Amino acid sequence: MIAAELARRRPELSSQQVRFLTAALLGVATSVSFHSVEVPPDLLAELLRAAVEVSLPSLERRELKAGDEASAWAPSRREAIVAAATGLFADRGYADVSIDDIGAAVGIAGPSVYNHFDTKSEILILAMDRGNEMLLADMHRTFRRSASAADALEHLVAGYRTFALENSDLIRLLNTETDQLPPEERARIRATQRSYIAEWTRIVLQAGAAPDEEQARIRVQAVLAVINDIASTPSLRALDGLDSATDAVCTVLLLDGERARQSPD
Repeated sequence: MIAAELARRRPELSSQQVRFLTAALLGVATSVSFHSVEVPPDLLAELLRAAVEVSLPSLERRELKAGDEASAWAPSRREAIVAAATGLFADRGYADVSIDDIGAAVGIAGPSVYNHFDTKSEILILAMDRGNEMLLADMHRTFRRSASAADALEHLVAGYRTFALENSDLIRLLNTETDQLPPEERARIRATQRSYIAEWTRIVLQAGAAPDEEQARIRVQAVLAVINDIASTPSLRALDGLDSATDAVCTVLLLDGERARQSPD
């Protein structure tokens, strides 16, 4: 229904652009579920309207080439287990994946997994910790190479987008399977995620891209949700021009209405 309405309102869009923009709109709409406060309806409407009206580059489906798919190589059996389990957890959900499933994915008997990990949850915890550590490390590298808050914001979007597209399984884990962790680990992982979002929010405010902390956080969460949804959709990941299109949508979502109108293409 959303795609049909987009095609009607913007007949100049190609079918690939409509599919991409539909995913972006759904990401914005569902981002409200990540807030503990009610998102003002007028702000949500503004975000959706900005996404609908964004100028998009050409998007064309490309043929997969050698090297496009993630390599099955791993430097050790332990790393192979983590990689296989991450993919299985993302595809089927942590609760529906058994130790035997993980073992089979790396060519060993299920119980042999316990030679490397004490529990199945230990694998999930390690995968999530690595994901959060990589995101935080990339953020701090961004701060060091940025000349201003606005420059940092641009790099943050590009960095998160690159990470999400290259680690789509890990992104899905971080966003859907945290509830499967033991209580103490769940609280720790969520605190790390909140801290990461708080850093984004601080930079948005310093860049003057939102009038207050609440609106800045809402805009940040919308951006992250859009990138996460796009990265979790294989047919979208196969589009040429995806990086530029994603950055274009994220830019209009982060800027308030006045800044978005003044921002150069």
